Amino acid sequence: MNKTIDTLPVISVIIPVFNAEEYLSICINSLLSQSFQSFEIILVNDGSTDKSPMLCEEFKEKDCRIRCIHLENGGPAQARNRGIAHAQGDYIAFVDADDYVAPDYLEVLYNCAVQNCSDIVICNYSIVTAQNIRVASLSLESKYCGATSVKFGLLQRYYGNNHNGLYSLCNKLYRADFLREHSLTMDEKLIRAEDAWFNFDCLMYAEKVNYVDLPLYYYVQHQESIMHRVRPNQYAVWVQTRQRLMEANKGLCFSIDYNTFYQDFLYKVAVHIRGLVEAGNTNEATRILQDSFLRSAANYREKLPIHLRFLYCLTYHRLTKTTLLFYRIWEKLSLCKTAKREI
Repeated sequence: MNKTIDTLPVISVIIPVFNAEEYLSICINSLLSQSFQSFEIILVNDGSTDKSPMLCEEFKEKDCRIRCIHLENGGPAQARNRGIAHAQGDYIAFVDADDYVAPDYLEVLYNCAVQNCSDIVICNYSIVTAQNIRVASLSLESKYCGATSVKFGLLQRYYGNNHNGLYSLCNKLYRADFLREHSLTMDEKLIRAEDAWFNFDCLMYAEKVNYVDLPLYYYVQHQESIMHRVRPNQYAVWVQTRQRLMEANKGLCFSIDYNTFYQDFLYKVAVHIRGLVEAGNTNEATRILQDSFLRSAANYREKLPIHLRFLYCLTYHRLTKTTLLFYRIWEKLSLCKTAKREI
């Protein structure tokens, strides 16, 4: 028989669940085995069509700290917002249903938050693939005190290529009252990157952020992961991100190195175009190559590898057909290299 909780939990862990039956048990069990036990798990089923809803209810019956919310599919932003609205803890953590955490994940983050009166605590994470587990170290300072320190120490990283770990929700612990005081929630209108913009807004308001140099979160990469799906609107999302950052900087007034600012964008777009060419979608590739935003960004290609600098030189000078030809050559060379490795 499931019992009620006598006292309110200290930490609320919010897990959006969408068709995660293959991974959900590993995720939840890693939380149930935590060294820190005063927590609740809020499972937000986002319209799953597999056995995930049944698994959520089964776990709820087994442990009184687990609550379930069932929604029609509305995306992870809506699911997390519903979790925030129902959270009872003094602190809030987010975990993705296909990931898992270290046994002391909650304890270490909570102790750091309490000892330092932190609005946000950030930790390192490990990337888990079928081949290996690799630690992604953020290499931050241990403390960022005051709004100015947070903005110039962390928020400014959004404008460079050293934003590793800042976008993610899952390697962080948030003080619940801090989120409520500033009405900080996910933007449900965004197609992607709602986590990045949530953290951007959090860092705009944060007075104290602490960093734990330990890999406590395990980010599992697999073929079904949302980050590994090519979406039809992917390019538009990347452009929107750059444009929104530029708009925000009108108030922040950061000094921007534009070659660095556009480096990651240009690299991802090039790989995306190569994928479109490989799939035979030359119409979409042509549309992107002729987009005025990309041509403007191509002027800041200095820090890219030489083959990408060449491709973006062609793009900048509006030589679309020639550019597509070289993308085809690049794609064929990549296929040849792959075939040689498999021999």
